[in-house]
Amino acid sequence: MSLVLRLSKESYVGTHIKLEQMTRQFLEKAGAKHRRWRTGNTKPIEHISEAWKNCLAKLDPDQAAKIGTLIYCGIDKGVAEPSHASLLAQKFGLDRVRCLDLSDACMGWFTATQVASQFATAKAPYCAIVSAEFPMEIPGRVYPECFTIRDEQDFLWKGAALTMGEAASVTIIDSLADESPQVVYTSSSKLADICCVPLLRADRFVDSPRLSPKLADNCFVSYMPSMALESYRQAQGILIKYIAEYDRPDVVLPHLVSQTGPRRASHHHLKDGTLKNCFEHFGNLATCSIPVGYEYFDCNKNSHVVGWVSAAGMSHGIFRLW
Repeated sequence: MSLVLRLSKESYVGTHIKLEQMTRQFLEKAGAKHRRWRTGNTKPIEHISEAWKNCLAKLDPDQAAKIGTLIYCGIDKGVAEPSHASLLAQKFGLDRVRCLDLSDACMGWFTATQVASQFATAKAPYCAIVSAEFPMEIPGRVYPECFTIRDEQDFLWKGAALTMGEAASVTIIDSLADESPQVVYTSSSKLADICCVPLLRADRFVDSPRLSPKLADNCFVSYMPSMALESYRQAQGILIKYIAEYDRPDVVLPHLVSQTGPRRASHHHLKDGTLKNCFEHFGNLATCSIPVGYEYFDCNKNSHVVGWVSAAGMSHGIFRLW
């Protein structure tokens, strides 16, 4: 709140009382309480390396030797080439593994689990899926521009950035273990231009009357009214379909985009206590949402555990983990 008021002091065209009320109302409606950001001058690679060490420590040497693929699926990116996966494989001492980056917005982690089987072999069936979401660079694509509000319409495009958290995750999966995946997925490109993180000269690739004017700010934008409504409808629809096809899950881990949104969308469809949402503790972690939630709630492998994600693009998926 204080960052918004301070950075918007010169730009906001209304009263600061109105800006404070609007910001507070949005954060309360989303259920935002805490966001975890880096302190000091730490770099994302340091946190990725720590996540890798923690994950590797849970494997025995024979299992580690079966890692044949490394996929980087984070929205946050540092280079255009080589792939982040190649640089991470070098860092981790993985010499002869298949490396690739995957870009699918907040759906990236789930898509990586699907893609991994295409590169798995009997001798090397394991895939390391790495995600890093560290948007709070100073300056960066979130700070300070997303905290610099001009008017109410500007807030509708920038407000989602106020819930961002930071995290790194490493997940190692057996890509050949699940022969009959339980998945419900849907997508539509009609609203592909309502959420964007621009890179260098994004206008070279974007031709959208709705999005193009927003690129001048060179920051993350997401038109919240449309994102919220579309995500609610589609996420609820795939949840209902999943339950009809595969029965009610014991644990549902939602994309950490809101504390209240998943609760409303799942109301009357899930038993009490099924939805495990840690957004209020971490903020929006994008592609790290499902692995962070899985570890935070210490999900039982014997349970029926699913991930539930809506992503820019727009795409929506619910998929069984265990």
